[in-house]
Amino acid sequence: MLNLNDLKPYSDDKKKSFEQLCYQLVFEEFKEEIEKGAILTPIDDSGGGDGVEFYLTLPNGDVYGWQAKFFGRLNEGGRKDQIKKSLQTSYRKHPNLKKWFLCNKCDFTPDEKTWFENDLSSSNKNGERVLPERNKVELVHWGESEFLRLISQYPGIHKFFFCEEILLPKWFQERYEVDIQKTQVKAKYESQIHVPTNVDKAINKVLGGDRFAEILENEMKEQQVEMYSKNYKEAFSKIYSEN
Repeated sequence: MLNLNDLKPYSDDKKKSFEQLCYQLVFEEFKEEIEKGAILTPIDDSGGGDGVEFYLTLPNGDVYGWQAKFFGRLNEGGRKDQIKKSLQTSYRKHPNLKKWFLCNKCDFTPDEKTWFENDLSSSNKNGERVLPERNKVELVHWGESEFLRLISQYPGIHKFFFCEEILLPKWFQERYEVDIQKTQVKAKYESQIHVPTNVDKAINKVLGGDRFAEILENEMKEQQVEMYSKNYKEAFSKIYSEN
């Protein structure tokens, strides 16, 4: 389960934390583009002067912008007007805008989805269309489901922003190294005479490394994997060598 309300405050502000969460997820999702020369630029948009919290400039000049709104339903408290203003400002500040992402806490209702995809760009704000006719801006929404998908791919980001302990392989390795050095353990453990058990195997399968490679090689020998693989390849080749 993901509850964005459980975000750990950043600079004593959950809204700021949500903006930083979006930035870190975008950095990971678009890492390949960034390595190829795209530039991810954060903006202090607290005054509403840019329309986006950050934007990605691709090598060909195209711009993707992200606006983070730490709220739920759109029909409350003038939120649709806020979105109109942000999109209008984004396009004015970034004429090469090709994708504009709205990030908020909830998945859209059918009505909200229709408004965002069909009505937003052609609606009016400050006496002008939000986006000019024949614009080429793609509007993309990131809500609860998309955040769940993204956060599940990056456990380090999940841990940092939600302050939950996630037991990664590194944690087990560090815990093992601490425990094995304790006097009561060290005095009883001699690697030369220690007989490996299924528990050892289970632990090494979690930790990985050279010992796990040895276990895997031994298992392959015991199960005669190479022999069966060779037999399979020979039989496979025989089939295709005949009319």
